[in-house]
This record gives sequence, C-alpha cells and structure tokens, in this order.
Amino acid sequence: MKTELRKIYLAHFLAGLSTVASVIYTLFFLSHGISQAQIGQLFGVFMIAMSVFNIPTGAFADIVGHKVSVVMGLFFHALNGLIFYIYPTYNGMMIGMLSAGLGLALQTGAWSSLTYEVLEKEGKIDKLAEVMSKAGAYFSLAAVVGSLVGAPIFKYAPRLPFLLFFICIFLSGIVAMQIKYHKPKNKPTLSSLLATTKDGIKFMLGSQKLMGLMVLTIAMTTSRMLMNQNIIQPYQINIGVDVALIGVTAAIIQMIQTIVTAWAYKVANKVGYEVSLIITVLAPAVAVLMMSQVSSLASLGFIFVYCAGQAFKEPIAGFLALKLMVPTHRATMASTSSVLSSVIVGLLLPLGGKTIDLYGLNYTLILLSVWMVGVGGMGIAIYNYGKK
Repeated sequence: MKTELRKIYLAHFLAGLSTVASVIYTLFFLSHGISQAQIGQLFGVFMIAMSVFNIPTGAFADIVGHKVSVVMGLFFHALNGLIFYIYPTYNGMMIGMLSAGLGLALQTGAWSSLTYEVLEKEGKIDKLAEVMSKAGAYFSLAAVVGSLVGAPIFKYAPRLPFLLFFICIFLSGIVAMQIKYHKPKNKPTLSSLLATTKDGIKFMLGSQKLMGLMVLTIAMTTSRMLMNQNIIQPYQINIGVDVALIGVTAAIIQMIQTIVTAWAYKVANKVGYEVSLIITVLAPAVAVLMMSQVSSLASLGFIFVYCAGQAFKEPIAGFLALKLMVPTHRATMASTSSVLSSVIVGLLLPLGGKTIDLYGLNYTLILLSVWMVGVGGMGIAIYNYGKK
C-alpha cells in the first residue's frame, strides 16, 4: 500500500508544480493583447465548461473507473498548457480553457474515490482523511515551488511556463496510470445514477440554508476569480512590484492559505460558525476596499488579508453544507450546487473584466467590496433564517 500512496503523493506534487504558469496567467494574457473583458470571458467559459462537464463526468467515472477518469482528466488539463504555448491567441486560449474545464471535471471526485479504492484494497479506509490531507500538503508544497520559479521564467521566456505546466501535469498523469487499486465488483448503472441525480437535485433546491450558502459561494467565488485572474498581478505591477518578484508574493499567499485552511476549524469552533461566516465576507471586503485607497507596497498586506479570508471560507462553508446534505445524495447535492454557482460566476466574470477596462482597477475594487458585503451578506442571512 505504501508504494501506491507514494504514487498518489507524487502525482499530486507534480500537478502542484503547474503553478509555474498560473502564477503569471494575467500578465501572460495582457502581454498577448488580451483585454480585461476577454480575460473575464476566458475564465467565464472555463467555469461554465467545468460545471457543464461535471454533470456527465461523475457518472462516467463511476461506470468506467475512477483511475481512468483521473488519468484522462490530467491529460486534458495538461493539454491546456500545451495549447497556450503553441497557440497564444484569444481563440487558442479559449480552446485551452475548454480543455482545462473538461480535465478538471474528470478529476472532480475521482481522485478521492480512487484513493478510497487504494485504501480499501488493504482494509485501511479509516486512513482516507489522513491520506487526502497529505496529498493536499504535497500539492501545496509544489505550488509554492512553482510560484517562486514561474515569474522569473516568464520575465525572460514568457511562453515557457506553459510548456513546463504541460510537462508537469502530463507526468502526473503518467504516475497516476501506475496506481494499483481495488476494483469495485458492483458498478452503478446509468439508470440508478440518473435516479440518484434527480433526487439529489430536488433535495438541494429544497433546502433554503444550502441555497444561502450557495449565494455566499457565488459572491465570494466571483470576487476570488476576478481578483486572481484579472486584478492581483497587474495591481502589483502598478504599486511597484517587479515581475520576477510576483512569484514570491504568490508563494507567500499559498503558504498563508495553507496555514489558514489548516486552522480554520479550530477558529470556527472557538468563535462559532455564524461569526466565522461573517468574517469570511468582511475580511476580504475590507481588504479590497483598502487596496483601492492605498496604492503603495503596503497594499501587499491587504492582498494577503484578502487571500486569507477567502481561504478561511472554503472549509467553513464546506463543513456547514456537508452537515445539511442527505448522506445518500451528498455527491449529487454538492455537484448541483457547484454547477449552479459555477455557471452564474462564469456569466458574471466578463462583466467584471469589462468594468476594469472601462473604469480601472481602483473603481472595480470598490464595487467588488460592495458586491461581497451585499450579496455575501444576503447569503448569510438566508442561511441563518432559512429552513433546512
């Protein structure tokens, strides 16, 4: 079993190195004549594609096997980097985003299921949470390394990070192909999966509290995507950060998010989950507002606070949603929430990019702060006062 777990950890580490490219996404787009509105369109298509592909890929993974789904997902994801490297135009990038959306959709849920099957083979299912946590730690460690080297490489060879992105994730897929696991004897049929999906959607839409958490997710994910893909990198250039050092700030952000995620549950247990939800909205909203008013290197502190607040939200909202879901339909209910929120976020991102083109970064930051407080606050209110 140790050998198979090492393969899982190595595959996650190699995939984490892909931040060598993601750390300079926005600067790469802008340097190739892509406008902020077009960046919003690209990531909007990515979000919608991933959510739409999520619907059939879950059933595909259950029927043909989770290992097959993981490997195919990694290869399609890797293809995204190769397309960006060879064909760095708007049309090429759009094809790359579609490939990435399909690749990540194929991996969603399949990695945890494959890990479960590896542990089941040795009767060690109780170690699932520990193994998944270690795999995430290896990914995060690699992400720090990728962030540190990505920006300096981009400064002297702008397209090279995407070739390295392709190589790292492709190798991750090769490693995943070697994983041996316990093959379930009774695979679900398509008809049973469709029936489960139908019931799960009904349960999800019938819960006001879950819908409240989904509204909160829409508010904060829209903000996170716009900040990560449109704002943070050019904003750092504007306040005097050298291109080669953007990877350093990205590495610091990665480390902060890892620490915050690890301690989120302990903080929430002390201050309460309702208070924690308010913090997940107010901390990023105030940080973004301050970024709009302070145009100096001191604003890096506000960027770090913003990213910490976003990292704090993920485990808190996820835990609260998990408690509300029907155990036999958790995967479908989670998928339904993901699809709905991703489609809405995908439609909103081009509007955010267009706002930056028309009014600039600072005005957009103010609107983003208001958006988080207004829509995020509404989501919290629905959660607090809605029916289960």
